[in-house]
Amino acid sequence: MKKLVSLLVSAFIISSVTQAQTAMPKDSASFTDFYGKYKFEAGSPVEEVGIVWQDSSLAITSAMGNATMTQLGVDSFSMSYEDGIVTFKRGDDKKVKSIVITVQGTVLNGDKEADTKGTSLRRKDIMEEKKAVAMK
Repeated sequence: MKKLVSLLVSAFIISSVTQAQTAMPKDSASFTDFYGKYKFEAGSPVEEVGIVWQDSSLAITSAMGNATMTQLGVDSFSMSYEDGIVTFKRGDDKKVKSIVITVQGTVLNGDKEADTKGTSLRRKDIMEEKKAVAMK
């Protein structure tokens, strides 16, 4: 009996530690590194995409439409559109420099534009979140 209780306690502790390590943040401040516009090469199916905080989740926007993103790893996300995968690449300075989108076997590589509007975009997100909280 003592061994069974010990085994159950060990399993619970391991499970709790694993969940704590894989838990991902779920607020807009956690994703500021990714916000911005990403430009693709001429002739790509889409010229640019934007990464924004929309309706309480990270989203990718483009002329083709919008899709929500679910975090898979530190810099990787699944995309609700066609089961796509979005991966962000960082430079030596640890800042996000580019994006890779894989959808239905097509791989799109885009570079992040200079972060001139990132601060105002972030302010807009914060104001929208405050309004939503105030209305509840």
